[in-house]
Amino acid sequence: MTEEIRRQLVVPPHVSAIHMAAGLGLLAAGIAIVAAASGAPVPALAPEVELAEVAASTTAPAPRSAVAASEQAAPIPDEIKLVFRAGGASYMRLADVERDASGALQWPRHGAPRLVKEDGAEIVLAAVEGDDVPLVHRAWAGRQVIVDGGCRATVTGFAVASRLYGDPAYAGLEKERWDAASVMESGAQVLAARLDGCSGAFARDAALAPVVVPEPIRDERLAAAARRALLASPAAAEVKQSWDELGPSDAEGPWWQHAQLSADVLRHPRTGATFVAVHASAEFYCGGPDINLWGLYRVGDHGALAPVHVLRLEQLRSIDRIIDVEGDGQLELIGRTWPSDDVVLAGADGRELDHLGMQFYGCPC
Repeated sequence: MTEEIRRQLVVPPHVSAIHMAAGLGLLAAGIAIVAAASGAPVPALAPEVELAEVAASTTAPAPRSAVAASEQAAPIPDEIKLVFRAGGASYMRLADVERDASGALQWPRHGAPRLVKEDGAEIVLAAVEGDDVPLVHRAWAGRQVIVDGGCRATVTGFAVASRLYGDPAYAGLEKERWDAASVMESGAQVLAARLDGCSGAFARDAALAPVVVPEPIRDERLAAAARRALLASPAAAEVKQSWDELGPSDAEGPWWQHAQLSADVLRHPRTGATFVAVHASAEFYCGGPDINLWGLYRVGDHGALAPVHVLRLEQLRSIDRIIDVEGDGQLELIGRTWPSDDVVLAGADGRELDHLGMQFYGCPC
């Protein structure tokens, strides 16, 4: 690797699948690498009976290697990009801006930063011209993407963005309000691709199969059965204990009457499987009970429910989207954290797969 390449300022997130395949072909022509995995099915349980404790999650896939800086961007079959709005346009996150060993930000060369506001957040945008975009990301220029599984947009440029909300005093700054320089330094910094249209939460290269979005179904009987199953689970018993210890002393009734309890019945358009997603959450505040309970059930024969995942969520405080990134019948979640309001892509078991940061400066209490 040359010294010039080492100075590329944004660390690429993964190896291009196309270039990796070419390299393997040169090194080991004629060798086929086959990996197989199998898992035992979860037996269906009647919704009226107490459900068994959920088995441990399957092993997470091995992380991808780092991308050589000389490579061009290429579509990765199971990849999506998280999307945000700023300054009247949509942007998709390509990579976080890294810091060097001294803590200095490794910005690519960029234009003059401008400060904009979006939904209470302070955001700085600074354009990055084509030759200054790290090589691994340049091929996104002019490429089409599909936003939220349905809206087609084209990448029309690049920018660095720094995003935050809160008070400058909590960042140790003697300022009454944020300016472009302080937001640039103190926010969550990313390299992003600007889109010519579409608003949403996620984007995918239009050359790939679209992300599968489950179809909502109206079935109150299944929704009610899943709510009962969630409230009868061991994870719900933990929530009750937190409520009993930390809930308001004058609160009447069980904890779930003081929470938002949603149930969504969803049909996978590719596999035909039906799921019920249940989420119980309450307003978060310092010293209060931790009410953040999530259950995903698969509907079997005669409406019997089999638990896929039932757990207390640690990171996600809201669930905004339920999707299937790879089209393999395994669902993923897009939601937000508290209080920082990061956007997180997670597996249905709560494991973080990707995130779009939003720096928070304030007291959550």
